[in-house]
Amino acid sequence: MSPEEREQVLEAFARLGARGDGEALDPLTTFVPLGPHRRALWPENVVILGSRGTGKTALFRLVNEPRTAARLRALFEDERIPEATWIDAFSVAALHPEVGTLEAYAAGASDITLRAFWMTHLLRRLRDEVPEVVEVPEALSSVLAAPVPDLRAWLPAAEANLGVVNAALDAAERALSSADRSVMATYDTLDRIGQFDPGVRRRYLSALLSLWLSLSSRYRRLRGKLFLRDDLLDAGELGFADASKLRARSEALTWDAGALLQVAARHLAEESEPARAWLRDVPGLTLVDRGEFGWMPGEMKSREVQSAFVARFAGKVIGQGVVKASSLDWMMGRLRDAHGGVTPRVLLWFLSFAAESARKGPPRSRGALVTPRDLLASLQRTSRQRVQELVEEYPLVKRMENLRGLTLWLGRGEVEARLAQRRPDEPAGNPARGDLVVSELLRLGVLREVDDGKLDVPDIYRYAFEITPDYSASWHELLVGEKLRAR
Repeated sequence: MSPEEREQVLEAFARLGARGDGEALDPLTTFVPLGPHRRALWPENVVILGSRGTGKTALFRLVNEPRTAARLRALFEDERIPEATWIDAFSVAALHPEVGTLEAYAAGASDITLRAFWMTHLLRRLRDEVPEVVEVPEALSSVLAAPVPDLRAWLPAAEANLGVVNAALDAAERALSSADRSVMATYDTLDRIGQFDPGVRRRYLSALLSLWLSLSSRYRRLRGKLFLRDDLLDAGELGFADASKLRARSEALTWDAGALLQVAARHLAEESEPARAWLRDVPGLTLVDRGEFGWMPGEMKSREVQSAFVARFAGKVIGQGVVKASSLDWMMGRLRDAHGGVTPRVLLWFLSFAAESARKGPPRSRGALVTPRDLLASLQRTSRQRVQELVEEYPLVKRMENLRGLTLWLGRGEVEARLAQRRPDEPAGNPARGDLVVSELLRLGVLREVDDGKLDVPDIYRYAFEITPDYSASWHELLVGEKLRAR
C-alpha cells in the first residue's frame, strides 16, 4: 500500500466517528440486518430486549420512519417480517405524556388506572396515525379531545369507560382484518419511567406488558413491539399472572465482536472505493453490492476474519512475553463496560480517533494502519466521548466527577458517600442518597463490583475522569517495549 493509498483509507476510517454520531446517514445503507434484529420484527415477538447501546432505539427509528419501514422485508430478506404500518405508541417524543407527569400520577392510581392509561393512549395513537380504522365512540370523544399531558382531564373518564375503550380496540382489529392490513405499535424509552423509583416503573411496565400479553393472544392485525431494557423483564418483579410467558415472546439484541466489526465494515464500505479495496484484502471477508441497500459485508462470526480485520488496522498482537495478547482481544477488552458489552458507536469512535491520530504521524507504506500510540490516544478520547454521550441521557453520571483523580478500587461505603454529593451543574431531581446513585451506575455499567465488595471503573469510563491507576500509561510502556507493567 502506497502512502497515498494508506492516507485515503485512514481518511475513510477517520470519518467513522461522524457515522457513529449518526450524521446525515441513510439507515437503508448503514443498518446491518443481523439475526436478532430480524427475529425481533417477527409478529409473534412482543418484547425486544437489550441493554443500553445494543441498537433498540436505532431499530425503533428504522421501523417508525415510513420510507425505511416500507423496505424492511427487502432489507432483511425475510418474508416473516410483516408489511405493516408502524406507529410510535410511546417514546420521549412530545406526542406522549412526559415521564415526570406519569410518575406523579401513579402515586394515587390503581393498577386498573394504569392499564386504562395504556389502552386509551394506544387508541389515541391509532386514531392519530390510522384514523380510517378507528371509530371514536361518543363516550370517548371528550377523552381523546383532551390534552395528552393533562392526565387528570381524561384518564378518570377513560377508566370509567374501559369497556368502551376495549370495544374500540376490538373494532380497530376487525377493521384492519377486513382491509388486510397490519399495524405495529412500538414502545421505546420505557426505562425512563420511574428511573429513581423502581416501584413506579414496575407498576407501569406490569400494566403495559400484561396488556400486550393479552392482546397478542387475541389480535393478529394489531401487534405490539416493546423495546425494553433486558433487566426489566423479570417475572418476579412484574408480579402478574403469566408474566413468565413473555420470555417466549421476546428477542434479545446482542453484540459480539463479529457483529460489531461487521457494522464497522458496513460503514467503511460506504465511504470510498479505496476503503472497499482495503476490506476486500481482509482474508475471509466478503463484500456484496446490494443496490439501494449499499455495500453489505458478509458475516464475521469466525475469529479468523475478526482477527484479520483488526490485524490490518492495528497489527496482530499487542504486548510482549507472557502479557502478549491479540489486538482483537486487547481492543474489545478496553472498550467493554461493566456488563461486558461494547456498543457499535463506541467501536466506531475508537477506530475513527485512532485513524485521526495516525494521520498526524509520518507517512508509512508498510505495516498496520495505526500504531500503539494511536490506539492509546484513541482510548482516552473514546472514554471522554462515551461519558459525554451517557451524561446527555443520564445526567446522574455527572456524579462520577466526585471520583476524579482517585485511585480505585474503593470500598462501597466511601464511593456512596462521595457520590451522594450533588454537582453544581447537575439538574434537579437526582437522588441525594449515595446507595441509589451507586445502584444506578452499576445498572448502567459505569461502575462494577470487584473483590470484597469494592468498586472499580471499566477502562471505557476510567480515562474520562482521570481515575488511577492510569492503565493507559502502563499499556503505553508495554506497547513501546519499555517496562513490562500492565494490568
